Amino acid sequence: MWGGGAVADEDRVRRDEARSLLVRTLHMAAPFKRTIRAALTCVVAVTLCTLAGPVLVRWGIDNGIRVGDGMRLNVAVAAYVVVIVLGYVFGRLQYVYINRAGENFLRLLRIKVFAQMQRQSMSFYDREKAGVLVARMTAEPGLHMATACTPIRNAADLHESSVVKVVRAAGGCALYFSRSLIPFSRDTPPERLLDAGLYFRHLGIYAYRRDALMRLVKLPPHPLEETEKLEQLRALAHGFRIAVLDTTQCAPGIDTPADLDAAKTYLKSLETA
Repeated sequence: MWGGGAVADEDRVRRDEARSLLVRTLHMAAPFKRTIRAALTCVVAVTLCTLAGPVLVRWGIDNGIRVGDGMRLNVAVAAYVVVIVLGYVFGRLQYVYINRAGENFLRLLRIKVFAQMQRQSMSFYDREKAGVLVARMTAEPGLHMATACTPIRNAADLHESSVVKVVRAAGGCALYFSRSLIPFSRDTPPERLLDAGLYFRHLGIYAYRRDALMRLVKLPPHPLEETEKLEQLRALAHGFRIAVLDTTQCAPGIDTPADLDAAKTYLKSLETA
């Protein structure tokens, strides 16, 4: 959940995955090791200056004020001022070096991501869900987010709360997401409208613009989100434009024990295909 204090179970990584991620991160950070060393040096210096302040105050009281030695008191005051100045200088340098290292790391990460994207075939952007989302976000700068949906073909899914439905505007952007059946059919049983192209299942894959994601995580939960338990409603309720793209790829979601059994059957069918 966005903005939550804990990591959701599905987002947790195993210990070996965390170790591999750490090794890869350190390898990518190698070109910036001088900047990182400088930042760490500044962190140590700021910490020492912070710790030195109370020590100098105590020394000035014990060896200056209590024994009436004005010279030592003056030395303690002067040293305290120097420590404060050094702490400020190293604190500013720490900020500069940490930001420089972070910006360089993100720049390198973006270069690697785009290089990987450029190596993909054109079919990736036409057929794969991730590629289709990236292509749509690139083609339409006004979008904040993009996600995917697939037509509902099974009548049982229409009333299943674990199957999230989505309705779209004429341009393909989301109007609403719900666990309930939307749109509601007043005159005709919805089961008879499965081939009418009205009912779509939302697939939980997203593409974000960076500034939109940074804004989104700072927004408080919206009542719609908390009622439906759908995090994308926070974005929708705050005016985000979410493109919802069609796809025929629909791996089964796993929200219930029955979904798990269906997923096992699905994987076995892939193995025998």
